[in-house]
Amino acid sequence: MNDLRYCFEQSLVPSILLKTSKSGLAVIDTDGISKSAIQSAVNRGVYVYGYINAGACEDARSYYKSFKYDRLAPYDGWDGEYWIDVTDKAWQEHVVDIAKTIKATGAIGVYLDNTDLYGYIRDREIKKRYSRALPSADAVYKVLSALVFAVQKVGLIVMPNGGDVFVADR
Repeated sequence: MNDLRYCFEQSLVPSILLKTSKSGLAVIDTDGISKSAIQSAVNRGVYVYGYINAGACEDARSYYKSFKYDRLAPYDGWDGEYWIDVTDKAWQEHVVDIAKTIKATGAIGVYLDNTDLYGYIRDREIKKRYSRALPSADAVYKVLSALVFAVQKVGLIVMPNGGDVFVADR
């Protein structure tokens, strides 16, 4: 695969989809992007993956207020983004709902971001920055694994990002 493009800036996604060549991979934030733009790229042979932030939540998202109390700690280097308590059942349902929305666009996979939450919890790096009681590393691992399988069950290929420890640990 010679043509790999990542684009999470909504205003640029349509042009990225047009520029990605046949058999290329476009990893995009599908939020606010028309199904026809995505379907057109898929019809040209582009492998389109939608973006899901599974381990963190950004304050710019429409759903942020629903989950702001599940924040664990600020995500260093990303203003307005916070590690999230993935053990919250509502968050898990939310991630699966996003996957269903992405599947409906015609995308074939998802880029499941911030699965490195498991490594941070396991190593207790977050604990240094936040006084809230943290879920156990085992619980986070089980939830992230269940989310991978739930998204696959929706009919999407899953590419975990930041999950080297998560993928290699068990």
